[in-house]
Amino acid sequence: MSGRFFVASFVVLLALLVAGHTFVHYALFVPQQSELAQGVSGFIIGKLNIGEEITSSAVYAQLSQVLLYVEWAALALILIILMAASLRHHARMNREYARLLELRQKLKERSLTPLDEVTEAVKEMKEIKFTTIAKAYKVKKDIVRKWAEVLESANLVRVVYPRLGEPALARV
Repeated sequence: MSGRFFVASFVVLLALLVAGHTFVHYALFVPQQSELAQGVSGFIIGKLNIGEEITSSAVYAQLSQVLLYVEWAALALILIILMAASLRHHARMNREYARLLELRQKLKERSLTPLDEVTEAVKEMKEIKFTTIAKAYKVKKDIVRKWAEVLESANLVRVVYPRLGEPALARV
């Protein structure tokens, strides 16, 4: 299971829990609050003393409302943080891609094979993700993976498999 799937699953589960709590809050407490706002008459007096019923219901309603605000704020904060992280990731990938294209232009003058170009680019850039190589050379990631196996077996580069994220080629 990839890290993105785990994070997405967590956010969806959290959103469902917050939405469920919102539904329960409005189903249980909002009708009671509107009845109490109209005033207390003899018709709403139940089995409990009137003071106990009003205070227990009001305390739970207020607590539920505060929890709702906290839950929605936490969900919004998590989404903002994830969006910022995603934007940083895309900016980093775009810089890496632009740098690789620039190196490819320089290396085209030397008439190198794509494997030689990738090796030289890794030596220059220290580490390049598979997706960036696939995008720059307009090939599938499986081909990049095969290139990585060939280059790693020749001890020209090493393949880095991070815990989260995608594999990359790195200097030896």
